[in-house]
Amino acid sequence: SSISSYGYYDLSGGTFQTSGIIAGGNDDGAGIVNQTGGAVTITSAAMTDGGLRIGHSGSGLGVYNLTGGTCTVNRFYVSIGGSSTRGPSGQLNVGGTGQFTIVAQEGDAGYLRVGYNNPSHGNVNLATGGVLTVPWIQSGDGVTSTTASTTSAVNFHGGTLRANMDQADFMRQINAYVYGEGAKIDTDGFNVTINSNLLAPTDYGVGSIALADGGSGYVGPPAVKITGGSGTGATAIANVAGGVVTGITVTNPGSGYESEDVLTVAILGGGAATAGAVDTISLNSGNLSGGLEKSGEGTLTLAGANTYAGVTQVKAGELAVTGSLAGDVVLDAGAALLGTGMIGGSVIAPDDSEVAPGMSVGTISIDGNVMLAGALTIEYEFDDVLEDEVFDSLNVTGDLDITGASLAFTDIQEGGTTLDNGAYVFARYGTLNGTFDMVSGLPTGYVIDYAYEGNAIAITVIPEPSTAVLLTLLLTGLGLRRRERV
Repeated sequence: SSISSYGYYDLSGGTFQTSGIIAGGNDDGAGIVNQTGGAVTITSAAMTDGGLRIGHSGSGLGVYNLTGGTCTVNRFYVSIGGSSTRGPSGQLNVGGTGQFTIVAQEGDAGYLRVGYNNPSHGNVNLATGGVLTVPWIQSGDGVTSTTASTTSAVNFHGGTLRANMDQADFMRQINAYVYGEGAKIDTDGFNVTINSNLLAPTDYGVGSIALADGGSGYVGPPAVKITGGSGTGATAIANVAGGVVTGITVTNPGSGYESEDVLTVAILGGGAATAGAVDTISLNSGNLSGGLEKSGEGTLTLAGANTYAGVTQVKAGELAVTGSLAGDVVLDAGAALLGTGMIGGSVIAPDDSEVAPGMSVGTISIDGNVMLAGALTIEYEFDDVLEDEVFDSLNVTGDLDITGASLAFTDIQEGGTTLDNGAYVFARYGTLNGTFDMVSGLPTGYVIDYAYEGNAIAITVIPEPSTAVLLTLLLTGLGLRRRERV
């Protein structure tokens, strides 16, 4: 393969200020930005589209490698994989100590677009240590699935995605994969909802790329383009020393490749006297998936059908599950679990944590076990549609252990409201261990029944004294008659 033009910029220290950067901006061109330190600032007095464009047009290929220092984009949006029917490709790799920030703006001025339209290819790879701070991420127009790029994705490899504004749709029409190193999401005091699915990669991925010849005379690192096969998302970068390509590092293995796939790896640009060549491409079976770490105050709502395989750890703030999770959820002290969705694994909620089913009032379902040493908070409201009183509910398929836990009822009997029903279920279980150490907000005239209907916890009305006396007499009479029959 060949290219029509090549450009390379390297920053290891100091400051670079500009109104725009385009890497890989024309037909068949390749452009690479490599930042290991220093500070890049892209800003303008006017709101202008595309202050940073990586893989902008034609069939161009652009790469931004940020492993140290900072890149700050102000009053622009950032495009990774631009608009063209020829399928431009863009890659943003953030890792090491690199920090990439798009400053939050009013309206639609600042965001990250990954894959401008369906023919384009954009990949954002978040490696361990890297931090990507954005108002939101989208593919296509962010609204209609047909405008989104099916081959573009955000790929988590241990790096951090950080929010810098409240956002009801934080990842819009964009694929997202959680690889073995896991994902980190920092809400940083904001409330954000992810409607996209956070997926486990499937089938095979690219494991390694061996060189047949490192070439000679390279003035900068060439771009690496991987094509072919049945999967998507495989990306890599070339390492150059002394004008020779010394190796190729896979930055994302991709997902959905098959063992018999034949892939092509092109080494493009770099100004070589003699171009390097690839020998073998190895595919790894059993693409691995990791977990998710949620940090920062504020609420992260996961609304999609999430298939990533690892543990979801909530280190701070609130996690709300309104979609589904495949694995376990572990809360740190001070963290909370909310939601109306389904958790496929187990939940561990230690002392000083909180489980509060519902978003307002609702039911959260746990397919595994729940070990609750913190607080269970149950909310009440009157449902105008059902014309009935509704309580939050915790449904546990496995074992529910409430040893050492506390229970708090909220919004019950406010304003003189009187409960009408004799029993209200707020938890169901497969098996139960323990009882609540402390109960607050229990409505007047009710007690807790830990074995209501055999496998539920409910508040039940205390019988009126006259009813209790009649019940006692009735039971006594039945006992006498039974003794008489004997």
